[in-house]
Amino acid sequence: VLPSTLSRASWVAVIIGSLFVIVHSYNIRKWYSDLTRNKLLKGALLVASVTIFVTTTFGIYNLKKDSADGRLLMWKISAQQIANNPLLGSGINKFTHAFGNQQAQYFHSHEFDEKEALVAGKGEYAFNEFLKIGVEHGLIGIVFFLTIIICALQVSFANYSNSKMIVATSGSLISLLVFSLFSYPFSMTPLLLNLFFFLCIISALSPNNFNVRIGRGSRIILFILIFLGCPFILKMQLNKYQIMQEWKVASLLSSNSSYKEAIEIMNKIEPELCYRGDFMLDYGQILAINENYVRAIRVLKQASNLTSDPYLFNSLGQCYQALKMYEEAELCYLHAYYLIPHKFYPRYLLVKLYEERGDLASAKILAMKVKKMYIKVKSKAIDEILKEMDRVINL
Repeated sequence: VLPSTLSRASWVAVIIGSLFVIVHSYNIRKWYSDLTRNKLLKGALLVASVTIFVTTTFGIYNLKKDSADGRLLMWKISAQQIANNPLLGSGINKFTHAFGNQQAQYFHSHEFDEKEALVAGKGEYAFNEFLKIGVEHGLIGIVFFLTIIICALQVSFANYSNSKMIVATSGSLISLLVFSLFSYPFSMTPLLLNLFFFLCIISALSPNNFNVRIGRGSRIILFILIFLGCPFILKMQLNKYQIMQEWKVASLLSSNSSYKEAIEIMNKIEPELCYRGDFMLDYGQILAINENYVRAIRVLKQASNLTSDPYLFNSLGQCYQALKMYEEAELCYLHAYYLIPHKFYPRYLLVKLYEERGDLASAKILAMKVKKMYIKVKSKAIDEILKEMDRVINL
C-alpha cells in the first residue's frame, strides 16, 4: 500500500525501522565486520552507501518539491517561534495560533522570496512533532519528551538480545519517531496511543523495570474508583458527542441560509466549545453573514486567540468595514495577506476598502500589484477579482 500513498515520510520510517529489526535479528554487525576487513571493499561499500543516500534523498525531495519546500518553511517559522518563547513555549494547543502570527510577522518584516510565499500554509500541523512540542511547551517540554524516549531506547538497546519482542517494539518505536520528524502522528489519537503502547512493552519486558506493588486494599479502592468513574466519563463523552451533533446541525442550517436558527443553536453550545478556534470562526462568520457585526467581532476576536486563519481575519475585517471602522479593517486585511501572501482575496478586500473610503490612489496602486501576482491555481473567482482590479485601475 505504501508506494501508492506517495508518503515519503512513511517510506523513510518503514525503511529505518525495518533496518533496525534486521540488524538486531540476523547479526548483521558481525557480517559487516567480516566484510569490511578488506580496506578496498570497505571504501567501495562506503562510497556506494553515500551515493545511494544522496540519490535517494534528492529523488524523494524532487518527488513533491513544493510540499518539501513548504515543510522547510514551516520548520523555519516554528524554530523562530521557539526562539521567541524558549523555555515554556506558547501553551497547550496553541501551535496554530502561534505559528500563524509568527508567519505573518515573518512575511511582514522580511523581503521574502516569492517561492516561499507560494508554499506558505495555515500551519495546522508542524510536520515535525519535536518542533510542535517546542512551540507549545518550549525547551523544557522538548527535554522532558526526549528524556523519556532516550531512556526507552537505552533500555531496548541493552536488552534486545534477551527478547525478540523488544527488538520488534523498538523497531516500531523508531519508525514512529522517524515518521514524527516529517509528519504529525501525535496529532492522531490512534498513532499517539501506539507511542504509549510501545513504551509500555519496552518497560514491561525490561529486567530492570520499576515494579510498583499495590496491596489488596489499594487494589479494591482503585477498582471501585474506576468502576464509579466509568459512567461519569461515559456521560461526559456522550454530552460531547451531542454537542458536536448540534454544531453539525447548525452548520447545515447556515448552508441553507437559515442563519437565525443556526445562531440560536451555536449560542447555546458556545460555552462548551469556546475553546475551539474552528467553532468560534464558524460561529463568527455566521453572525457576520447575518449582519450581527458587533457580536461577530467579539466572537472572531476570541477565535483569533485560538487559531490563525486568513478567513478569520477577512471576516473580522469585513465586520469592521461594515461598521465604518476602516483602520481596524485595514489591519485585519493586511494580517490575512501576510499570513499567506499568495492569496488574492485579502488584497481584493483591501482594494475595495480603499475605494469605499475614497482613497482611489491607494486602491489603484494595490490593484496593479494584484494584477501582477502569480496565479498558483486558476479559478473563476480569481478571474472575477482580476476583472474587478481592471475596473478600479480604469477609474
